[in-house]
Amino acid sequence: MRITCEATSAHRAQLGAWFAAQWRGDDLLEAGPYPEPVLALGDAGELLGGLVFTRAPLDGLADEVVWVNALYVAPRHRRQGVASCLLHAAQFQAQHHSGLKRLYAYTDLADLYLQLGWRIERTSARGCVLSHATSPGISTFTFGDSRSLCDRLLRLVRAGAKTATCDALAAFEAGGEAMPITGRRDVALNWDGSPALTIETTAVEIARFCDVDESFALAEGENDDLAGWRRDHQAYFERNGCFSPEMELVLERFELVYEFS
Repeated sequence: MRITCEATSAHRAQLGAWFAAQWRGDDLLEAGPYPEPVLALGDAGELLGGLVFTRAPLDGLADEVVWVNALYVAPRHRRQGVASCLLHAAQFQAQHHSGLKRLYAYTDLADLYLQLGWRIERTSARGCVLSHATSPGISTFTFGDSRSLCDRLLRLVRAGAKTATCDALAAFEAGGEAMPITGRRDVALNWDGSPALTIETTAVEIARFCDVDESFALAEGENDDLAGWRRDHQAYFERNGCFSPEMELVLERFELVYEFS
């Protein structure tokens, strides 16, 4: 699955038709002072679903807030995590667009939102208003220590060749990026800080550099054997001033959930 905010005319027409059939309202794709629509595309570029924003007042707040105005997933693609991915991406898009701190939604189907950590702000007989913090609630990280290395590692993840990564335990303890947690989804950033892709951590362990085995080395996808992994990772840690054969590493295995365009 790929998440994008760059809709083609065909995608916009399809999403608009879905919205019109479902809600029979005004053009929900009309441009405005809010983020661009978020689309979910399949492997062949087909539209799986989409989400659009609007800006409107909320009682009790002086300024208008940004809302999820509509969220739709094609029936044959439902119950496959598409809506969850769209909402997750919407949080990041809202913050990246204009530094928004909070995103709002009004729905009569609150269960999905609550499962994703949204909170109920108020309720009525017809539905409820929910909200969620934007990117401050999402853990982010950057692969590598240079633009070229970051770009290369992201390409490997997208190609399915890289399903593991590691870093020095001391780097996490020093208060840098958040420690990986099994089951959590994190956003890997491009070198310029824009979102590149979302991964889900499947396993975490701590091991010394000298104890890393070939299975993990190959899962990192950067080398053909353990000797090459040791050579390149020693060079990486030496560049960052912290190499020792006995140093403890955080070894993380993950799977790609979706990509941002």
